[in-house]
Amino acid sequence: MKFKADKDSKTPTNKQLMNAVTDNLIELMKTEGANWTKPFASKGCLPVNAATGKEYSGSNVLLLMMGTEDCEFAGYHQWVKLGAKVRKGESGHAIVRPHIAKDKKDPEKKFIAGFGITYVFGRSQLDNPPPSIIEPSDSIDITERLDIADSYFAATGAKIYHSDSGKAFYSPQSDAITIPSRELFSATKTSTATETYYSTLAHECIHWTGNSKRLDRIKHSGWGDDLYAFEELIAEIGAAMLSVKLGISNQPRADHAEYLNSWITNLQDDPDAMFKAAKKAYQAIQLIDGFQTNQAAAA
Repeated sequence: MKFKADKDSKTPTNKQLMNAVTDNLIELMKTEGANWTKPFASKGCLPVNAATGKEYSGSNVLLLMMGTEDCEFAGYHQWVKLGAKVRKGESGHAIVRPHIAKDKKDPEKKFIAGFGITYVFGRSQLDNPPPSIIEPSDSIDITERLDIADSYFAATGAKIYHSDSGKAFYSPQSDAITIPSRELFSATKTSTATETYYSTLAHECIHWTGNSKRLDRIKHSGWGDDLYAFEELIAEIGAAMLSVKLGISNQPRADHAEYLNSWITNLQDDPDAMFKAAKKAYQAIQLIDGFQTNQAAAA
C-alpha cells in the first residue's frame, strides 16, 4: 500500500499506517460487500523480496497485496544492487520492520525492541527491471494447480468429511472439517465450481489451525459473538492468501456478509485489529506450510 506521512511529519508512525490501511479496508467493505478481499487477492503469488527470494510475512503480506498487482518488491538500494532503477516520482509501499536490539547483559541474545516503517518498491515501478525470480502463473495449467492444492491440504492430516448437507464448517470439539460434496459447488462470475470448492476448503483449514492442539487461537464462546467474527476475519484473510499461494481464485463466502457491519465497527474502534488478523492468518499458513516440509522429510 502506497502511503505518505502527514505534511507535519517526515516519518509516518505505525498508528498513521494502521489508520490509513484500516480506512482503505473499511471503504472496500462498504463498496465491495462480501467480495472485499477480491481487490487484493487476485495476484499471481504472495509478495516476495526480489533480492532475497523470501516471502514477506505477517501483516506485511496484507500491506503489499493492497493497491498493486506486483508480486516482487525490494527496497530502493536493493533494486540498485540488482541493476535496476526506481522510476522517478514513484512512491514506495509502506511495510513494518522490526527493530532488533542486543541484550545488554548477554550480547549474543537479540530481541525485538519495537517496530518502524520502511518502504519498498514493486517491479512495475522500475524503468529497467531485472529478470523475474517468479515463474509466471500462466505457465502452470489449472489441473496441476489443483493437484498441488490436493497435496497441500492432504499433508495437514486434518480430518475432512464431505457431506450432502450443503454446509461447510470446522468443529473444534471433533477437530474435524465438514465440507459439501464437490458436486454441490457451482460456478460464480469470478470462479469455477472447482475453485469455489478449494477456496472454501482453504477457509476451513485456516479455522482448523486455531485448535488448542495447534495455534490455540479459537476462544469464542458462541456463534456470532465478537471473537467469532474476528476468527471469521482471520479465516477470510487466510483463505485469500492461500488461494493466491496455490493459484486458486478466491471465492468469498456468502456468510461473510453477516459480519461486515461488526467488522467495520471493530476496525473503527481498533485500527490495529486488521493487522492482528492478518498476522494470525499468516501464522496459520506458516503452520500448514510446516506440514508440507514434514511430509517431504518423511518421504
